[in-house]
Amino acid sequence: MSGTPDNKICIHHVGGRGGVGTIAIPAEFSKDIVTVLYEADSDAKKSESDGVISLDYCITGSPGYRRFFVNYDPHTSSLLAPDREFASFYLPTGMIDYCWSEATRPAKTLEVYGVTLDDATLDPAVPAPDVLTLDTQGSELEILGGAARLLAQNVLAIVAEVEFQPMYEGQPLFGDVCSFLRDAGFYFVGFDRLGPGMMPYRAPSGLRAEGFLSYGDAVFLRRQDLVTSESQRSKLAFLAIVFKQLEYGLMCLQDVAPAAAPRATYQRFLDELKAAASRHPRLFCPTYAETYRDFAHSVNRNMDAPEFSKARESLKHIPGLVTAVRAVRSLPRRFRAARVPKTTEVETLLTGYGLVALAEQVKEMRLRDAPWARPKPTS
Repeated sequence: MSGTPDNKICIHHVGGRGGVGTIAIPAEFSKDIVTVLYEADSDAKKSESDGVISLDYCITGSPGYRRFFVNYDPHTSSLLAPDREFASFYLPTGMIDYCWSEATRPAKTLEVYGVTLDDATLDPAVPAPDVLTLDTQGSELEILGGAARLLAQNVLAIVAEVEFQPMYEGQPLFGDVCSFLRDAGFYFVGFDRLGPGMMPYRAPSGLRAEGFLSYGDAVFLRRQDLVTSESQRSKLAFLAIVFKQLEYGLMCLQDVAPAAAPRATYQRFLDELKAAASRHPRLFCPTYAETYRDFAHSVNRNMDAPEFSKARESLKHIPGLVTAVRAVRSLPRRFRAARVPKTTEVETLLTGYGLVALAEQVKEMRLRDAPWARPKPTS
């Protein structure tokens, strides 16, 4: 079995027509990435970028010859025929009405030999994947079924296009993919992208609104307790952070020692992040149990019980009392919020490495927490 160098992250993208996958990794880390593209249609335009290996392989769940449908819109090409019940659906783009029956009309049918990902990576020239990105129009679960060894030993993150409507004949839907990967040791994280709604009825312009959610890109991350190698835990931490899962990334880094030289850019970033996080003030919002200290308090937390409601209504009739009480009670929170720094060392570090959206999200949540966050009580 081939291996990925410890200081490189290898992404395998299945469905490589004209692209290199769906993960937006900042340019600062571009030299750390190796990409392997698979495309069943040998006539499709491939990426010719540095650090990209393009292979004319049809990736399937088991080896053998298969029919591959190259459609009128080649980006809908698939091992599966379009589902007849979905034929009436269309996508209004504002410029054209993208009718599914037109886009998926077969232009040609190829007979291709399918190979599994487990078999494809037996080639010493093909490094094993740390990341799988799948955009294969309905056959994603089949492909995952042919990657059992890689899922158990190598893969740390997966981005799979999933469907919520049966766009192709006999295809599994999102729930099937999610269940399979949960059993394989992966957390479902969320959606990196959700496609616009599609509708089964094409109304005139001016009579259109929301459509049915039909497809999107689902993100999965390996359970950290199943990863024992320090190099893999570092990669998992980095990938988690790329997908804006900062806390999970820090969790993965807890028992990882600083990388030995020569270090890749992402390894240097992780070392700096771990150090900056260790210096960050240890402030926490109170937990539910710390806020509601007994069951009676928890039950009546919204003061909806009759005795609370009656007392509250009575107090409201005292002029200025409610305003004064609220002002006094808010003083500690307002004082803490006034002392909050505009930015932190962690936010500056994230921004410096091109993770701007994550830095902004971290800052937004920090400012939201500021009135309530305080040092954790010692037991």
